[in-house]
Amino acid sequence: EDIERGKENMDMDLMPKIYALLAAKDLKEKGYNKARFKVRFWQDSLEEDFFEEFDLDLVSGSEYLFKQKLEKILGNKSLKFCEKGFCSACNNKGREQFILELEKLGILVD
Repeated sequence: EDIERGKENMDMDLMPKIYALLAAKDLKEKGYNKARFKVRFWQDSLEEDFFEEFDLDLVSGSEYLFKQKLEKILGNKSLKFCEKGFCSACNNKGREQFILELEKLGILVD
């Protein structure tokens, strides 16, 4: 896979927050006040730029924020195909029909 494209598409807006929310109660019970969520790419394991730190006291009451972030993701109206030779979606014989249906729904296909 194209590592740069993977980094560009990494959802650091929601993913770490969901994991922090799911683990916050257990971590607080174990005596932790802060947590760091870090993403490692196997293709570039020394990459240090994909992380987020959380104050666990603040994360516990963040359900509203997560709902807002989910609505933002669900509101995304664009789609880009990978164009890989092995990709069954990109090489599907019904692809053109699928794209037309998406465009009728207002989704921009790149």
